[in-house]
Amino acid sequence: MSNEQNTQNKGPVDRINEGGVYAKLWEQNGDKGRFISIETGRTYKDQNGKYKTSHSFTRAGLMKLESVIRRANEEARKWEEYYRIKDQEQQQAQIEPAQPQSAPQGDLMAERDAALANTAPETSTSALEPDHGPTQ
Repeated sequence: MSNEQNTQNKGPVDRINEGGVYAKLWEQNGDKGRFISIETGRTYKDQNGKYKTSHSFTRAGLMKLESVIRRANEEARKWEEYYRIKDQEQQQAQIEPAQPQSAPQGDLMAERDAALANTAPETSTSALEPDHGPTQ
């Protein structure tokens, strides 16, 4: 299992994998601001050894998909909260004179997690309840 991130906005902002089953988290812009959409699928090798993608799952694959979706939902919630915070900061910066700030250290995900640590958590409105099991 792994989380990958593309900080150049040319691909998904996050990717969650479990045994060939994946979820890609994509940043989208809408009328109400930025949000995350989630693409799911699985990879496999065909009879010629070429990697392919499918969006159908066996029963065993569904168990992996459920786990991946729960994790993707939690990461999407974090990304959307991060976008909300950054958008508020940007709006506030347009109102107030600019004040010097230190450049964020590390990657975008670390910046997101640091920003979220400085705010009170919001109640999730998702139909999926967060998984309280061990995290990777």
